[in-house]
Amino acid sequence: MRRPAYREGMGARAVAAAAACIAAALALCACTGAPTAGPPGPAASSASATSTATVPAWLSKVDTIGMLGDSISNAVYACGAYPTGCPADTWAGGSNPKVDSIASRIAAVRGSRPRVVNQALSGGELSSMLPRVRQVVAAAPQLVTIMIGVNDACAPSVDAMTPVSQYTTEFAQALDELHRGAPDAHVLVMSIPDLTTLWKLGRDDPALVAQWKDRTTCASMLANPTSDAPADVARRAAVSARIDAYNEVMAQACAKYARCHDDGGAVHAHPFTDAELSSVDHFHPSVLGQRELAALGWHVLVRAGG
Repeated sequence: MRRPAYREGMGARAVAAAAACIAAALALCACTGAPTAGPPGPAASSASATSTATVPAWLSKVDTIGMLGDSISNAVYACGAYPTGCPADTWAGGSNPKVDSIASRIAAVRGSRPRVVNQALSGGELSSMLPRVRQVVAAAPQLVTIMIGVNDACAPSVDAMTPVSQYTTEFAQALDELHRGAPDAHVLVMSIPDLTTLWKLGRDDPALVAQWKDRTTCASMLANPTSDAPADVARRAAVSARIDAYNEVMAQACAKYARCHDDGGAVHAHPFTDAELSSVDHFHPSVLGQRELAALGWHVLVRAGG
């Protein structure tokens, strides 16, 4: 992410209730135990706990995963104050069993670990992802994961956020290049989290407010976090609306391709808890947060079928 950051082709409206149910189940499990237990929620069971008969055959044939995104996909601050990220802890390609990443779940199904080509760029906006698509295509992946957009919304001001028209054009270009370069690859598109959830979690905690200020974390949403002045309320609403627009853009673009699977807004609907956020900046996902992302993504892939 530029500053520290963060549906399936069924369409946002049709899956909103389902996404909320999944998120609620995950939240209940996250509150009850340590991250070393099985993946949270029955809808997000791990590959090792899922009969291979329920997993689409193509998933067992994935030997290369391409990752596109920002610092969330690099697991920045998941394992401590490491701004370059924590490769073992990333939701898509990590090896930490406490995360149970997409790659680990695929390994449990196919018997060997897939190669991971990580082209996520910490601090990157959607525009910076476009040239990295070519690097992923060159690796001939069978699966590509995309989680992008937080930095397009996390700008110094509302006016500095990426315009929806630009985001629409750039995301369409990225998917087009992916599908032309790797036409047989499946693409998983994860929605952008609801940043108002993070604001609500920390706005009344002086230590977290100070932390956000020191790190200038996502000023468009988190500036003046304790204020209920009309201008600040309007600013946060504008950021939330822009994220909704970005998510709709990605879902609609993904729906044009048979092998593109968006998460139906599941990540956006997930009620992240304090334990799922890094203790370093209270913004990036912790190891438990990365595990939640992996569980949500895996659920989409399993339901995608062949």
